[in-house]
Amino acid sequence: MTYDIGKAALVVMGEAEGQSFEEKKWIAHVILNRLKHGKFRPIEKDFIGYRRAIDIDEELEREAMTDAVNAAVLAFYEHLVGIDPTKGATFFATKKYIKEKDPNEIFGVKVEPVPTPNYFAHQFYRLVTPSK
Repeated sequence: MTYDIGKAALVVMGEAEGQSFEEKKWIAHVILNRLKHGKFRPIEKDFIGYRRAIDIDEELEREAMTDAVNAAVLAFYEHLVGIDPTKGATFFATKKYIKEKDPNEIFGVKVEPVPTPNYFAHQFYRLVTPSK
């Protein structure tokens, strides 16, 4: 498993700019959970936010990117010591978007919601593992 802090920070910035630090950290945990799972595509192919242009010469974007980097680093540390506030989440979508669609259809696999703080803009989901 290779976790690229720079790529993770770009995803966090693109997906959760303007959200709380905690929500940004949850986005980074999703990346780590996907890497741990091993069956997902590279993050630059799976996350829309990764493709967002970021102008670090602009002060507000530079501050937001610093926050995203810090969230990506802290999530990595938490992962190393066995802390995962997302309880294994491997997907997320904005609550506004998910309200109109079936998450299983959006993600193309069977998922279940993870308890997510009410103030988050995103809802988090984990894969449902078939019983043996």
